[in-house]
Amino acid sequence: MEARREVVTERLKARDEERKKAEETRREDAGDAEKQIDGFARQFGALRTRIEYKLSLSEGLVSSGRLDEHLNEIGSELQSARKLLSDAQLFLPTYDKWAANRALAALQSTFEERNGLLAPKKKFAFKSRRKETAAATLGDEREEASATPVGVDDRPKEVESLATDSGFFDHSSVVLTKSAAEVNGKDVSLDRLTDCTVKVLGNPSTVRASRLVDCTVLVGPVSTSVFVDDCVRVTFAVACRQLRVHSSSDCHFYVRVASRSVIEDCRGIRFAPFAWSYDGIERHFASSGIDGSAANWTAVDDFDWLVADVPSPNWSFLEPGDRVSFDSV
Repeated sequence: MEARREVVTERLKARDEERKKAEETRREDAGDAEKQIDGFARQFGALRTRIEYKLSLSEGLVSSGRLDEHLNEIGSELQSARKLLSDAQLFLPTYDKWAANRALAALQSTFEERNGLLAPKKKFAFKSRRKETAAATLGDEREEASATPVGVDDRPKEVESLATDSGFFDHSSVVLTKSAAEVNGKDVSLDRLTDCTVKVLGNPSTVRASRLVDCTVLVGPVSTSVFVDDCVRVTFAVACRQLRVHSSSDCHFYVRVASRSVIEDCRGIRFAPFAWSYDGIERHFASSGIDGSAANWTAVDDFDWLVADVPSPNWSFLEPGDRVSFDSV
């Protein structure tokens, strides 16, 4: 009997060791992927800003004789951006792929407008047929890239399909709650909410929030990323590996993030340390793989502001006196 008990104990210990090793491997893999995604975001953001700046200079170069050279430089950087995105396809999340493709389509459209309106038209030559064919090919590529309009309302099909797993849509002036059983390990989507309070009491895989106005969103530890797009006057309390905020204004973020938060095309964004709790949150921190003791709320990158020694005017920290308590929410 004693020998059998020892065998069972050894088996249990072996299983526990295997579980710990698997969890450690999962965390290491998640950390590597996170570094790759952050690296892509930084490089792509820098390229995009540089291209936009050069495009803005195009009209002033019409009479200088440098326009052709300038447009060639922009074309080369667009090609670099396309290659960067192509090389990142294996590790980028669906939303990041869509956002980058949308940004590239907008840049390509502006580039072609500058190229067509500003570049002097060539006189007829026998090479024109070949150039027309090349232009037609470029036009086809542009049409494919712009098949989905660049507007916020048009979402990629992959994102729409993920939104069906769990979430809330088209609500106004209500309190909306999801339990751990409903969200653990799932993708949660919040879309078209006004004057709502949302509580996600679990460990979702990913959270996407878009077109929210005057809401409060409280979310348990998120295993991967939180994406925020087109939100106005929304207060978020989130703990996650990555936070990406796009085209939003006057929003407050109480955060605990494993990497640097990223904002783009935003105004009036303010940050404070994560300050929400509920029964079971420590267990959800453990299952998410996020260090519950690491705040990291002060690290923010603004892709619209690349001046290293001057603070971005698009975001700031919430002073302690301006912070709210979520105890009664």
